[in-house]
Amino acid sequence: MNTYFLTFSIIFYALASAALVRRATSRLSANTGHKPEFWVLGLGAVLTHGVLLYNGIFTRYGIDLEVFKALSMVGWLMAIAILVAAIKQPVEYLALILFPLAIFVIVLDFLLAPELGPALHSTNLLDKSARIASQPWQLKVHIFVSIVAYSILSIALIQSVLLAIQDKLLHNHRPNGLIRLLPPLQVMENLFFKIVTIGFILLTVGLVIGISFVKDIAAQHLIHKTVLSIIAWILFGVLLWGHWQYGWRGKFAIRWVIAGFIALMLGFIGTKTVLELILNR
Repeated sequence: MNTYFLTFSIIFYALASAALVRRATSRLSANTGHKPEFWVLGLGAVLTHGVLLYNGIFTRYGIDLEVFKALSMVGWLMAIAILVAAIKQPVEYLALILFPLAIFVIVLDFLLAPELGPALHSTNLLDKSARIASQPWQLKVHIFVSIVAYSILSIALIQSVLLAIQDKLLHNHRPNGLIRLLPPLQVMENLFFKIVTIGFILLTVGLVIGISFVKDIAAQHLIHKTVLSIIAWILFGVLLWGHWQYGWRGKFAIRWVIAGFIALMLGFIGTKTVLELILNR
């Protein structure tokens, strides 16, 4: 059954991207309104991807939240976020980056993630799944909020790269390709800081909940994750404070976002990868 949802989610993501490409290469202006097929196909993609994730995470053997499932969830949340943002902002062309990325993490999860079961999975991973299932609901909220924060800040990172390219091309009077389809630079920058703010708030909530459950940071293998997450939180916080107080923007703000995201990525994905794939914990 999961194979069907996997296939349909990939097809829907691909067709939604193709609909945007057709719109971009047609003679229609980017401001003529949203094409219905993009919304229908995008909704179909996130729905089938969501069912695939649900079936993969909540198994009869317990909750499976290994690194590839987490990456797939990040891709899913990013796809949802861009669909929601595009309701009021003309940013749907960002899906040309996010939807192929969602396909990539789906395939990555399918090819590399082991199936949770006694015949295919180690006892350690089954024990870990049981521990996750037995945790209080507050800790589960921490995990979910943290993944949502990571997804939102991932969009901010992608947008920061596009902003840098857009700014450079506009200064050189050579706007082309995807950049011509994006909203004006000021609109993109305002949306960028809104996304960073939302991500920072969610990251704050996730850290507060998570730290309250830490009993032995060394025994729980949380030193690197906690330290790097706090560093990322400080970097994003200082950026927002500087933007509100001193008007920080442009290349300076982009560098802060990239630095904060690298710290967050090392804390979230890096630590999870090392513990699960290398140390088998």
